[in-house]
Amino acid sequence: MSQQLAFKVTACENENSSFPGSNLASGSRWETDTGGEGSIDFEFDGRYFLTEIEVGNYGAAFVEVEVSNSRGDNSWEVLLPVSQMMSYSDSQVGAGNRRSWNFQSELSRPASTESWKRLRVSITQPFMPDDTIGLEYIRVYGQPQPLDGKPTAGDSQSTMALDSLSMSDMAQVSATAPTQVLTEPLPELFIPSHSKPPDDPLSSDDDLLRLHEIMLAIYEGKGVASDPGYPSDGQWRSVARSAPTKPERMDVS
Repeated sequence: MSQQLAFKVTACENENSSFPGSNLASGSRWETDTGGEGSIDFEFDGRYFLTEIEVGNYGAAFVEVEVSNSRGDNSWEVLLPVSQMMSYSDSQVGAGNRRSWNFQSELSRPASTESWKRLRVSITQPFMPDDTIGLEYIRVYGQPQPLDGKPTAGDSQSTMALDSLSMSDMAQVSATAPTQVLTEPLPELFIPSHSKPPDDPLSSDDDLLRLHEIMLAIYEGKGVASDPGYPSDGQWRSVARSAPTKPERMDVS
């Protein structure tokens, strides 16, 4: 199950000394020193599958979240595409500038299906570039990477949904499913034929018993071993027609 993750602040671009970026690690406000934009980097104690991000806005119009596993500036991948938190008109009058936002379904699927150790949050306010902006708080939710490197089954972000499989994928799955196969051909004695008379009619009790055993074996999917001593198809048809008694009825329902 997802849990709220602890983190530490590793870098902050544009921070007010009274409200530094490190405040976010303890749930307090981060505020920029100058207006326009700012970014802050976090690091977890391990790699996690990230499932949800909640932020408390402080005057920013847009937010973007990226993830990485290394400290290289070129290794970031987008987890939350640029998302609007305030419109132009809202920014002009300050409406909704302290609103809380929850991002879950908006997270990029490719990035949310991998585990990450680092997080970068970037905020901008192009409509009021002279206003200082920031975040009142940020909460990140996820689950640790297990030994097999895959998310725990049952989490909304950790399972591969069946609807993501294409028809060709489903066909491949079906093709690999175990099936019961008859390795020997069905005897021809069960093919109805009245085009010629029987060549050598058989009617002994032993023949009837063997016919019953073969029918039962085929019904149970066991197949019939090849034996050159078995009567021919014409002989078995003759037995089936001329038998004085019927084999015991089998219930196939």
